[in-house]
Amino acid sequence: MIKERCTIRTDTKANIIETYRMLQASVDAMIHDKKIKVIAFTGLIDGKGKTKHACNIAISMAQEGKKILLMDCDIKNPKVHEFFEVSNDNGLTRLKAAADYQQAVFKFSELPTLHVLTSGPKVENPQYTLDTARIEVFLDTIKEAYDLILIDAPPAGQVAEGVKLSAAADGTVLVMAVGKTPVATAVRVKEILDTVKASILGVILEK
Repeated sequence: MIKERCTIRTDTKANIIETYRMLQASVDAMIHDKKIKVIAFTGLIDGKGKTKHACNIAISMAQEGKKILLMDCDIKNPKVHEFFEVSNDNGLTRLKAAADYQQAVFKFSELPTLHVLTSGPKVENPQYTLDTARIEVFLDTIKEAYDLILIDAPPAGQVAEGVKLSAAADGTVLVMAVGKTPVATAVRVKEILDTVKASILGVILEK
């Protein structure tokens, strides 16, 4: 599916764009040093800001010529399709096999190295779609086609699938609200992610 436009929509101020360039540089360094191919973006409770950051970093890296797949795995509260203003009628929940994903991704004539796989329609049993073994098989099947896969995951402090996706990814970026996240909650989520051996690459503080 081809969509004509793909732009950074959060803010056009130079300092905001430069912030994403810096985040992209940090991700680039981690990819090189740790051979990372899959990064999950997750939050603690409400997940505020994670979609915005995942989408903008995906755009920023694609603008540098890297082939990027952005996946919306927050099936209960999908936002990626809203960010890019595309349909969510197709997507992850509609895939029967990993090989079908090319027919489901959105491609952008303005930014051809970026592919976006939306969550698809809500389903009664998202646990099946996000089953760890199923997701790992899917990622193993497609990851050689991309320089990097970014996952917009459910909040790890609220949804078990967020923890599972963090474990399935090569690394995880946590997004927290400044001054609104209880310390005890942050500590608990960190302990849970440590238990499943999720690799926390960094934290983005959301105002």
